[in-house]
Amino acid sequence: KIIPEVHSGIMKASQLKRNDVLIAIVGATIGKVGIYDSDREANINQAIAAVRLKRTSEISPDFLIAYLLSDMGQMYLEYLKRPVARANINLQEIASIGIPILTINEQIRFVKQFNSSKSNYKSKLRQADGIISICKDNVFASLKLQFDEYRPSFYSVSKLGDVRELGIYCNPHSDYLNDVFSKLRANNFFAGHLEDFVEINPKTSRENLQDKTAVSFVPMTAVTEKTNEVVYELKTYSDVRTGFTIFQKDDLLWAKITPCMQNGKSFVASDMPTDIGFGSTEFHVLRARNPEKVYMPFLWVIFSNDHILEAAQGMFGGSAGQQRVPDTFLKKFPIVLPPYEVQVKLADQVFEALEKAKKMRAKAEYDWQNARKQFEKELLGE
Repeated sequence: KIIPEVHSGIMKASQLKRNDVLIAIVGATIGKVGIYDSDREANINQAIAAVRLKRTSEISPDFLIAYLLSDMGQMYLEYLKRPVARANINLQEIASIGIPILTINEQIRFVKQFNSSKSNYKSKLRQADGIISICKDNVFASLKLQFDEYRPSFYSVSKLGDVRELGIYCNPHSDYLNDVFSKLRANNFFAGHLEDFVEINPKTSRENLQDKTAVSFVPMTAVTEKTNEVVYELKTYSDVRTGFTIFQKDDLLWAKITPCMQNGKSFVASDMPTDIGFGSTEFHVLRARNPEKVYMPFLWVIFSNDHILEAAQGMFGGSAGQQRVPDTFLKKFPIVLPPYEVQVKLADQVFEALEKAKKMRAKAEYDWQNARKQFEKELLGE
């Protein structure tokens, strides 16, 4: 919502106009670039610099964006970054950015090539994501489970039993949560509550841990979204003994805080280099009570599905910026458990798709990197 007296008065200097080039200049977003392509009244905050070109007949806004997104442009922005507590770029330094001298026709050709390669890169990434999404949906389809797409509701009707069991959670996702849980309970493979088969945030013995014992460490940033990929660090027990979540090999870790939960940050610690690990306190830990009945990779497939992640938001608690899914969601989750061999088969199909998608992403990254290098050579006239 635009407040006229703010837009045209005290914040006049931050007004935007069509074709302004926007550059993020604060924190982790430094290096992100975009263009304002609207005629609507708008203002920016102090985390963004707006570049308004004086002579668009000589420099195209699209060319400036392509240049800033190239390796050369990104290196220049990185060079300007001041490594203080919260990294930033001084506004005056934005004006010092050097731009290669090209004719308008050369700029148009450069932008066309750059955007074509970038579009191809994004298309390949979407294809990779699509392979995974389709395969996960096929798992649910094979179990005769079909969920509607989420639509927010302004009120919710819950059964008294659900209220007693789960508590009262009134938010736009409440009806969706109830619908998903109802369909899970009605499924032929419904086995009961998850807590009957899986320990939620179990105790893990520290008996054999000494100060110098090597343990695995997993911060939230080390976990990818919806791909079961994680990068383990090795630390000594003395470094992580307090302030972190402890877990063991083959446990499933599932992010509980927004936005990590919605983004699907979770993994099975099957390839962990040590028997014991420590990670962010924003993970819930799931451990099979009987590994011969519950195949944890199958459980990961269930809890990384978009419909389940959407339903989990129906139990969000806490402040707007720090909302979390309580362990009640997992404990009372109506789990569907087909025979063990079926769990393995379905999970293997998903992990094969994950591997295929990983190779597609690697190829897309390789091609995109080569394209950027070629652009840089052209910019330098090589």
